[in-house]
Amino acid sequence: MTNKLSLKPDYWRYFGREAAKGGDCPLYELIANAAADDPEIQSVTVTAQPGQPPANMLFAAVHFALLGGADHPLRRWYGHLLKAGESEAPVNAAAYDAFRDFVLTHRAIIEPLIAARVTNTNEVRRSTFLRAGYSAIAAETGKSLGIIEMGPSAGLNLNWDRYAYAYHLPDGTVLRGGRASSLELDCTVRGVAPPVPEAPPPVASRVGLELNPVDLTSEADRRWLVALLWPSQPDRMVRLQGALTIAASHPPPIRPGDALENIGLALAELPGDAAAIVTHSLVTYQWTEAMRTQLNDMLLETSRSRPVHRLSAEFKIEGESWDYPLRLDTYDQGAMETRILGGVHHHGAWIDWKS
Repeated sequence: MTNKLSLKPDYWRYFGREAAKGGDCPLYELIANAAADDPEIQSVTVTAQPGQPPANMLFAAVHFALLGGADHPLRRWYGHLLKAGESEAPVNAAAYDAFRDFVLTHRAIIEPLIAARVTNTNEVRRSTFLRAGYSAIAAETGKSLGIIEMGPSAGLNLNWDRYAYAYHLPDGTVLRGGRASSLELDCTVRGVAPPVPEAPPPVASRVGLELNPVDLTSEADRRWLVALLWPSQPDRMVRLQGALTIAASHPPPIRPGDALENIGLALAELPGDAAAIVTHSLVTYQWTEAMRTQLNDMLLETSRSRPVHRLSAEFKIEGESWDYPLRLDTYDQGAMETRILGGVHHHGAWIDWKS
């Protein structure tokens, strides 16, 4: 089956615009825009699984091969892969020439990776806004938390309460919290400070529901997580390695399989005296409308016997100014109430909390 996005130039230009936001990745911006006019490079991604973004898959497969030791001039555009005495090459037309040559030369490696792998949530700094949402729920309910994360990938954000935090306020002060940890996550606060007490709320239970779980004991799976990160952002790689170290001692509990099939049992297993929380970030945008409706209906039905809190950060909601609103849906007695807690950066770099 051919991935429908692979051969659409507008899709590649869209990815280029996304890579350009905030200067996130000039290299990927340039390559995506050039690939929009290069059917041969587009064709390498046609075997990406349905729902998987071809550009992300291509960039990750190339990065994966480079991380595995593939020696090619393309390394010069990946600062973390430079050898002693080398300097990072400028992002210009030569970058695309090198990228194109690498892809076509290593096509036998890249195409199977694109066909077999999927994108995995791997930005642990999303815990900065999840912690704020969890704290708000804990403050309102007075209960410990029973957390079900949908699409958690390796489950690194399930360890959110095992990290330290530094929220940088507009007045220059820093709001710190969390436990003593080898990993501190920083976040810029826009506007008012989010409700993040120094001690995180207690967690009664946690579980992730993941269709494509990551085996953290596998070198290839760990390398794939790193490969999904964009170059020129070494701080993200440092955070990921820190989270992987903590996960080695505290393996996140992941239940493999279809999340919609497993969520009923997961909800039933939550401690009765805990606040029931279902959370997901940049997951359901890959679902069909029917799947999103099914989840909503299931939570409405569950709420007839106990309240359920759904904390999510997905794409823009009509009428909201933020591209990624942090949304809290409260389901109770068969009805749903929606609140927008604020806006967040999709990687957790900043949070704009509503007063």
